[in-house]
Amino acid sequence: MQVNLLENGVGYVNDILIVSERRHLLKMLCSNLEKNHGLSIHAVPFSANTVSEFLEIRPDLLILDSHLAVPYQSIIQKIQHIDQTQITIVLTDAQNEWVNSRNVVSLKHESLTSEHLHQAVYTILNEKQIVSEAHDYIELDWQENHIRLNRIEDHMIFTITSSEVIPINLEIMKCIEDHLRATSKSIKIYPEGKTMLCIVSSLETRIDVNIKELSQILFNKFGLDHSIIYWDDMHWSTLESLTSEINLLEDYHYFLRGSVISSYDISDLRTKASFDIINNLLVGMLSSVLEGRTSEVSKYLKELFIKLLKPSKDLCGLSYARTWLSSIASVLESISKESHYEIKTFPAIELELEYTEKTFKKYATRFEKQEISKTVYKAILFIYENFDCEISLDNAAQSLSVNKIYLSRVFKKNTGTTFMEVLIMHRLKVANHFLSHTHLKIYEISNRVGYSDSHYFGRLYKKRIGMSPNEYRVRSGDYSNGGRS
Repeated sequence: MQVNLLENGVGYVNDILIVSERRHLLKMLCSNLEKNHGLSIHAVPFSANTVSEFLEIRPDLLILDSHLAVPYQSIIQKIQHIDQTQITIVLTDAQNEWVNSRNVVSLKHESLTSEHLHQAVYTILNEKQIVSEAHDYIELDWQENHIRLNRIEDHMIFTITSSEVIPINLEIMKCIEDHLRATSKSIKIYPEGKTMLCIVSSLETRIDVNIKELSQILFNKFGLDHSIIYWDDMHWSTLESLTSEINLLEDYHYFLRGSVISSYDISDLRTKASFDIINNLLVGMLSSVLEGRTSEVSKYLKELFIKLLKPSKDLCGLSYARTWLSSIASVLESISKESHYEIKTFPAIELELEYTEKTFKKYATRFEKQEISKTVYKAILFIYENFDCEISLDNAAQSLSVNKIYLSRVFKKNTGTTFMEVLIMHRLKVANHFLSHTHLKIYEISNRVGYSDSHYFGRLYKKRIGMSPNEYRVRSGDYSNGGRS
C-alpha cells in the first residue's frame, strides 16, 4: 500500500479503478477524482474487462457501479479470490443493496456529492495504510496454505510446476533446502497439486544459476518433469498480490516444460500468434489430409505447435487453433464416418502435437484410399479459406466453375450435410472462441466471421446456440488470462 498524501497532492500516487457502463456516471466520477493529484484514475467502460484491468493495474481502490452487464457481486467474488485484501466501493441505488462481503463499502450514488466521494476515498485509503503499517509481518493465502512472513526487504520466490501432481515428498523438500541453505536466512516450501511454492529470504548468489542447478538436480535425482518460474528482488509489499499471478502463470508450464525462466522474461517473451497465420497453416493441413499426404500433415502441425505457438506462449492462440482443429475434424468425420479427434489437455504442448499429428494422419491415410470428389474437396477448402467473408453456395459454385445445384447435391452426398451447414458450424465455433477468449465487441466478432450485419448474426447465433452472444460471453466466465483486445 502506498503512502497517501491526498491533501497536498504530493508523494506517491494511489491507483483508483472505476467501472461503470453508464457514461455520465463514469465521466462524473473520473472528473471529480482527477482533480486530486494524489490519485491516478483508470476508467473501465465495459464490466467484462474488469478482472483483466484489475490484474494489470492492481489498484489501491476499486469503485464499481451496481448497474453492470456482469453482476457486480460476481466481479467482487472474482476480485477477492485474487486478492482478499482489496477494498471496493459499490455505488448502489439503495443503501441496503447486497454488500455482504469483506472489504466492500456501499455508497448511494444519487445523493453522493463530490465532497462525500473525496472523503470516502480519503478515509478508506488512509485506514488501509494504517492497517498495513500496524504489523511487522504479512499474511498470504495460497491454495490451502496460510503463510506468514516477516517484513524484510529481500525475498525470492520460485514455483516448481510439474506435468503431474507433485507428491509431498520429504526427500524432494530436503533436497531444495540443502541446495539453498548456504545462501539463505529462511526457506519455506508449500507443495500443492502440480505446483510447489518456495519462498526464500536473503539469497545472495546469482539466482538464475542457483535455480538452474537445482532444476538439474531435481530431474537427475527424482526424474521430476518440471519447469521453474522465479521472481527475484521481491519487496514484501508486493508479495500479497503475487499469489494470484503465480496461479495464472502455472498455465504457462504447458509451453515451458524443462525450462528455468524469470517471470519478467515470460512477460517479455509472450507474443500473440497471428490468427491469420494459424488459419493458413490449418487450411494447408486440411488440404494435405483431403489429398492423403500424411507427411505434409506433420509439417503443418509442427509449424503450428512448435514454431508458432510454443515460442509465443499464446494461450489464446492455442485455444483458437484447437477450435479450428475441432471444426475440421467435424467435417472429416462426416465424410469418413470415423471419429478420431477431440480437444484434450496434455502435460505439455509437445504431447498435444504428438496426439494431433497421429489423429489427423489417420484421416489422411483414410482419404488416400477413400475417393472424394475433387469438387467437394475444393468446396471445403473454399469454406475454410473464406469463412470470414460474405460467401454463399452461389459464389462458391462460381469460384469452382460448377453448377450450383450440382455442387449442392455432390456436397451433400459426400459429407452427409450441406455447404451452408458446414460454413455456419465453422463460423459459430470461431465466434464462440472470440466471445470467450477476447475483448472484441459483438459487431467486431460478427465481421470477423463473415457477417457484416451484426443484428442478423445475433439472431442466427441465438437460434443455433440457444442464447445471445452476450449471454454466452458472461457464462463462459473470466477470459482475462491470455485474452486479447
